Amino acid sequence: MFSDEMLFGVPDALASEQANEEFFADWQSELAKPSPSLLMVLYRGVRRDVVLSGCFLLASTFAQLLQPLLLQQIIEFFHKYRDGNSVTLGDGLFLALLMGMVDVVRVVTLQRNWHVLMKSYLWVFKVLSALIYRKALHLSNESRMQHTTGELVSYQGVDVENVAFSIIYIHQVWDYPLRIIVILSLLYRTIGWSCFVGIALFVLGTCMGTLVLARVKKHVAVLFKKRDQRMRVISEAMSSMKGITLYSWQDAFLRKVDEIRNTKELNTLRKLAVSSGIMALVSSLTTVFIGFATFATYEIFDGTSHGPLTSQLIFVLLSLFLLIREPIAEGMTVISVFINAHRSYSRIRDLALSEEVGSDTSRYAENTSESSRNDVLVSVKNGSFKWLSAEEPTLKNISIECKRDQLVALIGRVGSGKSSLVSAVLGDMIKSEGTAEVQGTIAYAPQQAWIMNATLRDNILFGHKYDQ
Repeated sequence: MFSDEMLFGVPDALASEQANEEFFADWQSELAKPSPSLLMVLYRGVRRDVVLSGCFLLASTFAQLLQPLLLQQIIEFFHKYRDGNSVTLGDGLFLALLMGMVDVVRVVTLQRNWHVLMKSYLWVFKVLSALIYRKALHLSNESRMQHTTGELVSYQGVDVENVAFSIIYIHQVWDYPLRIIVILSLLYRTIGWSCFVGIALFVLGTCMGTLVLARVKKHVAVLFKKRDQRMRVISEAMSSMKGITLYSWQDAFLRKVDEIRNTKELNTLRKLAVSSGIMALVSSLTTVFIGFATFATYEIFDGTSHGPLTSQLIFVLLSLFLLIREPIAEGMTVISVFINAHRSYSRIRDLALSEEVGSDTSRYAENTSESSRNDVLVSVKNGSFKWLSAEEPTLKNISIECKRDQLVALIGRVGSGKSSLVSAVLGDMIKSEGTAEVQGTIAYAPQQAWIMNATLRDNILFGHKYDQ
């Protein structure tokens, strides 16, 4: 019977604990710089695998470009062998064996390239997911207004995937142009100036694709905005579910969500799909018209410089056109992937650089010598605190000391600032004046009730193993 023990373990470098430990150590070092860059941290994490996979892909590309030349030699061998020229059967067998070996090299190196890139994809996916999760636990109140719970879910579910997925296509940035240049050179060598007609059509198709791509980029930006709007409404409804149910507002909120989803988000998604379809159609038709126009131009206006359109010439040209089809057809897809990745990376970067609770060390000091001598665990002197930097202080001129083995109770009317004072001690509020010092660690039970959607035992154990 199949069990978990029968599965292979992940490599140590991809294990969540080691990957996150290395990433966050590098990220903390990067934050100490004047202009920290999340992209550089990700680059340092995957650069070895990216370079290695690039070498594999380069070998695969050259093996693939050798195949039309070998095909030309094999067809030429058959013509010479039929006419009784000075070739032997061994020459043909050698060419066939060489072509088979080249194809094996192409397949093996291409698969190794994908394997190494998938490792980089998994690493980026893991560390960015961990970054968003940890950041969500430490956001300040001002940052939470900019990054709501719905947006955090969108970062985790959509943006991380977009950034990680771009790793799969990272080498196509140089591989596709290299293929196009080499194949066009081979076309000129094979059929002469007639190939420039195909080049002109390629440029025309690229210009048309660029125009469509601008619309795709615009639709992607609108789609992200509408998706965040929908997630914000859903988050508000979930957080206020008790009040919504009490006043029977379910239908009103459902209509609001449906309006955003059906009339705004899906409409933008439909426009994006149409634009992407037009872009794919332009890429596919460009390849067909390049071949047709090149053959027609050579047959009508030339037909002699490289001989008539024999089977040898036609087969070689068709193989070259098949090779150029992928970089032309997939080029726009690669650009679209990187547009999405750039948009998603910008959102994750803004989250990663946003302010955290207690990031201002002047408002929250630990282990001070004066407090240690007086046995004071919590000390606030002439403190003024506010929730947002642009607001007036909520608490003014607060002074309090809590010593060891003391039981302290805050008593006051509703709205007098009892919970705000506790939040100030915890570092959740912005300190504008005075000092706030804490010795040791703090255990905090908030007044908002929270329970997991699980059994009573699971809520008591809270993830720990049940003994008895």
